[in-house]
Amino acid sequence: MIKKIFNNATNTLLEVDRELDSIKSMKTMLITGIGCHHSGLIPIIKEITELLFQEGLLKILFATETFAMGINMPAKTVIFAHLQKWDGTTERFLTSEEYTQMSGRAGRRGHDKYGTSIIVIDSSFNSTQCVKMTSLGTPPLSSSFRLTYNMLLNLKKADIQQIRQVINSSFYLFLIENQTLMVGKKKKKLKMLINRTLNRKKYEAEAKLYLLKNIIKEKIDIFFSKYSSRIIRYFVSGRLVWISSENHHFGWGIIIGTKLRYTPNKFFVDVLTQCTLQQEAYSITKPGRTSIKIIRFRLSSIKRLSPFIINLPINLKSKEKIRNIWKKTLLFKKQLKWLLERGRFYLSGFLNRFQLLDGLPILDPIKLSFF
Repeated sequence: MIKKIFNNATNTLLEVDRELDSIKSMKTMLITGIGCHHSGLIPIIKEITELLFQEGLLKILFATETFAMGINMPAKTVIFAHLQKWDGTTERFLTSEEYTQMSGRAGRRGHDKYGTSIIVIDSSFNSTQCVKMTSLGTPPLSSSFRLTYNMLLNLKKADIQQIRQVINSSFYLFLIENQTLMVGKKKKKLKMLINRTLNRKKYEAEAKLYLLKNIIKEKIDIFFSKYSSRIIRYFVSGRLVWISSENHHFGWGIIIGTKLRYTPNKFFVDVLTQCTLQQEAYSITKPGRTSIKIIRFRLSSIKRLSPFIINLPINLKSKEKIRNIWKKTLLFKKQLKWLLERGRFYLSGFLNRFQLLDGLPILDPIKLSFF
């Protein structure tokens, strides 16, 4: 089949051209199911290679990134033999969009459940380059429009209306107008902020409040560093705790364990809580309701303790067990809310003893024997 397709396609060439070494060598290689595709090939050979690959007659294809950019040619597996390329100036690693475009060819619709991308890594490729290359971020678009002397001389032949039309339809002008709009919005926000600051009547009171908050934070840090070894005995696995860290309010969570780290009397607490799903590697975990994760917090981030302790399984490494524990906690919270709403008369002693925070009772730190 391959031989028949190749012969029919090359019959359009002159007999002298069909005897070229490049034609003969490509024919021999293509018949074995192996092909190559690059800019150095003559157009008809590239078309034959693309046709054979599209029909699934080629098992292995050596190609440059051009093959993955313009035409839809999916493959079962994509192999990167080398992660560096010459861009006309220097040898550099593939950018994230180049890697995504080429690795995205892995997986044929209707044939493969999964696509496989294999990278051959050498010693020059480190973890930083890996994160940079595999990240989903795309660099901003920039215009290559440059008003040169040569362009001015060419435009001199046309009338002024055509010159304006060329400049107005350029992507460069669009970027400038967009940047001007953004700068105008920032300027407006800064003016509003300046006016708000100048018109603030209670500026001195707010400054004192800010200073007082810093003093309180400093005192809390000293307290935890001094009495952490006594406090830590209340942080048992399964206890429900209220977490608030660095202006991020996570809400209720479940203690999984405690760790003594770095310096004496400095503890960290592993807590299972809700958070946002991280889009990028090494990004800061923030509060949310899209994901459930075990996060390590400082001891000072635990703001409230609940008297309730959830019974945890021995091993919490699987995601299914983590989800089941969280469902169990939500069900308990729902049942407690129902009980408090319908049995308020019978639970009056309980309500007098504990305050409620987001549907769960909290312990009074004054009554706890920390000292």
